[in-house]
Amino acid sequence: MTTVLQMVNRVRRQLDSGHRNEYNRLDAAINSSTQSVVLEFTPNANVEVGDIFNVDVEVMRVVAYNSGTRTATVVRGYLDSTAASHADEAELLINPRFSMLDAFTALVDEINSWGPQLYRVVSDEFTVAAGTDVLELPAAWINAYGLVGVYRRWDDDSQDANYSWPRLDVRLQRATTDWSVAAPNSGLLLRFVEGVAAGTVLVVAALPFAASAATTSTDLETGLYVPTEYLDFLALGAKLRLVQDGEWGRLARDQQDDSRRSEETPVGSGVSGMNFGWATYRNRREEEINKLYARHPIRTR
Repeated sequence: MTTVLQMVNRVRRQLDSGHRNEYNRLDAAINSSTQSVVLEFTPNANVEVGDIFNVDVEVMRVVAYNSGTRTATVVRGYLDSTAASHADEAELLINPRFSMLDAFTALVDEINSWGPQLYRVVSDEFTVAAGTDVLELPAAWINAYGLVGVYRRWDDDSQDANYSWPRLDVRLQRATTDWSVAAPNSGLLLRFVEGVAAGTVLVVAALPFAASAATTSTDLETGLYVPTEYLDFLALGAKLRLVQDGEWGRLARDQQDDSRRSEETPVGSGVSGMNFGWATYRNRREEEINKLYARHPIRTR
């Protein structure tokens, strides 16, 4: 079991390997409307107006701070995050290099970008009447990339409990739910080239990965159907997205922080590192695409 939160922490841990975040904790639980946040420990550095607090996937902006009571007045749900309730002693990061919100968003975007080369394979059985020539697929399959296979259970008295599943010749018709009278729920109509006998039809389809509704407690494997073998390049893809976003800061036209010595960051080091990372990512992803196509190719008929 690997939750989204565990993967978020994995990504942040690997990216922050050479960076020490200012760590603290809430001294009391807060609800989604609380604007006063009390820190459990005295910060190593002074908290200033404009500093960023990160609790779970919520970002807060400090507008006032009392060092004597370690109490900050904050803007909740800052930078398009969502104000939420947080428990006593919840982890709080001050001015993190990569916030949990950034890492969470990068993971969601990475998973949502996998199709149509990577897809999850789903199946369902449908009972059909004799001579059936069309079948509407479930509304949950409306974004399906295609069919992996359609099979009919061959079962008669001579075979008793033993049966086989011969592949059927079908066509998948896609339309809007308004246009297709025969498929008003999903807009996906399965048309049999030859009418089938009464019985059971097994349909195997390729569906996109979807992570937009995920939370930090969502299990990647059972909740988002991400295979265990995908987790390494999922983390790599999220890290590359975060680092790439950070590179845009170099294009800012206003004053920058003090630059590092040239011997620490030679010309082209950032680009070569990114290129190596993307090459590694593409190779791993291609490996899994090839495995998927070998096991469950999308068929045209």
